[in-house]
Amino acid sequence: MKYLPFRILAGLVIAGPAHAQYDQAQLVRPAEAADLNGHLARLATNPRDVAALIGAGEAALALNDPRAAAGFFARADAIESGNGRIKAGLARVMLQMQNPAEALRLFDQATRLGYPDKGFLSDRALARDLTGDQAGAQRDYQAALKASPDDPEILRRYAASLGISGQVDAAEKVLEPLLYKSDRAAWRYRAFILAMNNRQTEAKKIADQTMPVQLATAITPYMQKMPYLTAAQKAAAVHFGHFPTTVGARIAAVTPTPPVSTGAPPPA
Repeated sequence: MKYLPFRILAGLVIAGPAHAQYDQAQLVRPAEAADLNGHLARLATNPRDVAALIGAGEAALALNDPRAAAGFFARADAIESGNGRIKAGLARVMLQMQNPAEALRLFDQATRLGYPDKGFLSDRALARDLTGDQAGAQRDYQAALKASPDDPEILRRYAASLGISGQVDAAEKVLEPLLYKSDRAAWRYRAFILAMNNRQTEAKKIADQTMPVQLATAITPYMQKMPYLTAAQKAAAVHFGHFPTTVGARIAAVTPTPPVSTGAPPPA
């Protein structure tokens, strides 16, 4: 897989000592780092404190450190294997590690163990998008938006899913509130949604208007490849900045999904 030049991670997944990871993370997200430190203090007293292990795992995920999170959740799972919240945490770890199939398997386990899916609807939706199940993803995004209609991340993910399934107008309608707020990520999503639907001129215009010249120039070749990717590859490109090493010579078929009404910005 290739990484897009513009995809620079805000936080590094550091393989060094735990304290080094958290010291760096604290510079970026002090609230989450403080939360993690609190759970670590509890674990220093009782290493088998399941609640603290879960809390530490969730805090590590918030700090974009899935490897550390995996360790905490694995320890919790070894103590209390029938806990749905732990399975959901492991699923989110797999998603951050870009293993959506395993994430879906674990999300299913969490549900069967009685953990409410409202806590991970957006993440499960993303996993479904990454496996090419746009219809399932969009159902989850719709449900997530009923609870959090203004959540910018859910709106961007939902718009991308609509774009992957060829619903460009609906995707733009969902992004509209964020675009009005000059949400840079939303503008980037809009450019890629247009590009994946072979509207290259419009996509390039947005990139040129909303990104530094060097950046806009660097991503143009990638945008030109978007229509030739499969649905799952488009999702990986938009959300993780990943492109396959080889790209098809024909424009990939698009499977439209019917729009579903919601309290969020409605598809056109």
